[in-house]
Amino acid sequence: MILPLVSELLARIARRPAVEEACEKVRRLGGEVRLAGLTDSAKALLVPLVSSELGRPAILLVESNQRAEALLEPVRWFYSAVTGKPGRRVAHLPAHDVLPYENRSPHAEISEDRAVALWRLATGEADVLIAPVQAALWRMRERGFYPGLARVVERDESIAHEDLIGFLAAAGYEKHMTCEMPGQYAVRGGIIDVFSPETPQPVRIELLGDTIESIRAFDPTTQRSTNPVERAVLLPLTELLRHAEVLERQHVGSASGRDDDAAPAGFYAGWEFREMPQEERPGVIFDLAADPIVVLDEPSLLDAAVAKYRARLAEAFDGAEDPLAEPPGRYIFNEDEWSLALQLFPRLAIEHLGLAHEGVAPFAIESQPTTRYHGNVAAFMAEVRSRLAAREHVMVSAASTGELERFADICHEYEIPYSLGELEENVTVTRLAEESSGSSAPAMVLVKAPLSEGVVFPEAQLAIYGDADLFETLPPQRPRSRPKTASFFSD
Repeated sequence: MILPLVSELLARIARRPAVEEACEKVRRLGGEVRLAGLTDSAKALLVPLVSSELGRPAILLVESNQRAEALLEPVRWFYSAVTGKPGRRVAHLPAHDVLPYENRSPHAEISEDRAVALWRLATGEADVLIAPVQAALWRMRERGFYPGLARVVERDESIAHEDLIGFLAAAGYEKHMTCEMPGQYAVRGGIIDVFSPETPQPVRIELLGDTIESIRAFDPTTQRSTNPVERAVLLPLTELLRHAEVLERQHVGSASGRDDDAAPAGFYAGWEFREMPQEERPGVIFDLAADPIVVLDEPSLLDAAVAKYRARLAEAFDGAEDPLAEPPGRYIFNEDEWSLALQLFPRLAIEHLGLAHEGVAPFAIESQPTTRYHGNVAAFMAEVRSRLAAREHVMVSAASTGELERFADICHEYEIPYSLGELEENVTVTRLAEESSGSSAPAMVLVKAPLSEGVVFPEAQLAIYGDADLFETLPPQRPRSRPKTASFFSD
């Protein structure tokens, strides 16, 4: 649990004149507002701050999948610290890892991430969406379609046995003898076991006739029930539902005009890109949220990424051997459509270096990267002591509980008071909290956060050090909940 002390420190940035004026201009006038002077860590903080200040969801567009993944965990932590809500309300919509003309399906993990993100956005379960601009370019179905990607089941609910199994198959779940891994389900008479993505344990749904008599979580290793639950959310693994009529639609004649080709025997590699042009897709990703603000991370880089992506699609289409291949315009918006889609929503452009555009200078907030000390503890603690003496606020992030304990020991050694910025049901963290400073003297705030790069806001008198500023560490790997072998045609 992140303590109010941390939220109050971060709120100092929201009260800076440049941020307040930018938010007010977005609120009153819409259009595009520019805010410059931001490091990457400052951007990760600013996005949830702006979303919270405006009271509307934010869709952050970045230049690539790699950029989106790098920002995801820092934004989630800052979001939790600012709002007090769980980090899962920051969703990630990755771009497809394959092009429509490669006769390959997207990787199973990417399909799952996309489906869950679209469901969360359309149902209001996400307040922030991070998406590479390549993903945002794709045409979307109407907003009302996406809530149906997932299914919420509750005890005493009426649902036909075959309907629940039909949903699981259509949503991309795979049937097994026993349910052991995310994305699997198993059936034994009126008992249906389901392991939904992003959940710690599978659930066992027991039906009596067409009524759910009980729902219990169970251990996938022992297969024994652990505790009853009142409801369960069965998240999707694909945004394109695998209904039988999809295969029937894809029964087409050969290029020679013969009509004796057999219908596809199953969902083959690349079927998704054959299905998309058959659907009505009038929407843009921004339509799925309720009155969102679009945040543009370095607009010049986004424009370059869009141009490069369009060129890749055009080249792949020109080289496609399939005579039934659809042109890129069937999948993504053309330049005029994309420009219009952006203009219909208020936009906040966040930049590191803000140059005047059409004679108008951006709002500016000063942020600086923190110094890297490469293990020089004495120099690092001397800077912290100097900042605290100058009545500045100092926050230090640790990558793990062990590193948090290490920082606390260093504080004791150098006689610098500290306070914990969050609490956990953990013996070590409880002990560190008891040993922290209880006086009113300025103290360094220690938090466990996925922030490798720190940031200093001189005007707000706030310095946030990353976990790699003192002790160099490897960049964190994004946790995965589903095995990469989950879909046989994705590799």
